[in-house]
Amino acid sequence: MAVCETLIGLRLDAQSKAALEKIGRMQHMGDALAVMTSAGVFSSIFSKSNAATAAYNVTQTDWVLYIQAMRAVPNVTRRAIEKEVELMIFTYQLSNEEMLRRFWEGMLNGCR
Repeated sequence: MAVCETLIGLRLDAQSKAALEKIGRMQHMGDALAVMTSAGVFSSIFSKSNAATAAYNVTQTDWVLYIQAMRAVPNVTRRAIEKEVELMIFTYQLSNEEMLRRFWEGMLNGCR
């Protein structure tokens, strides 16, 4: 478990604010990816088909692959966010912005 420190007087610069907005979009896109994956599978089963065809499509769908894809979405999303956070840590290590670096390290460790 990460120890989350309180950063008194933290002021996010434009670059940090932009990164946080990008992370928010990544989370939204991960959610959308999960919805679209499910919608695509169920659309291919039920669209333009009668009951018999839909029943056949259900039996022919690769449910294992579908489950694997759905399980992968959170991992892909989390890794994309981690990469963005790691980039911000690197940015602030180079610029000697100690408080901002500690903020991003806290984000990497799951602090809010």
